[in-house]
Amino acid sequence: MKNVNGDYNYIQIAIIIVFTLLLVFAILIAVKSYFNNKEIGLLSSGCLKKDGEYELVITNKLTQSYEFSCNEKEEQ
Repeated sequence: MKNVNGDYNYIQIAIIIVFTLLLVFAILIAVKSYFNNKEIGLLSSGCLKKDGEYELVITNKLTQSYEFSCNEKEEQ
C-alpha cells in the first residue's frame, strides 16, 4: 500500500473511505427498514385487537417508510 516515497496512495485511501461510507449507508437503511417493519406489525396487531380497521400506505419500499391510520369500526 506504500509507494516508493513511503506515502500512502491517496486513491486507495479514497476507495477505502467510499466503501466504508457505502457499507455504513447500507447498514443504516437495513436497520431503518427492520424497525419500521416491526413497528408496522405492532401497530396493525394493536389496531385489530381494538376491533379497528387500519389503513397502511408504504411510501418508500426500500426503508419501509409508511403512513398508518387506525379507524374504529362503526356500530350498526
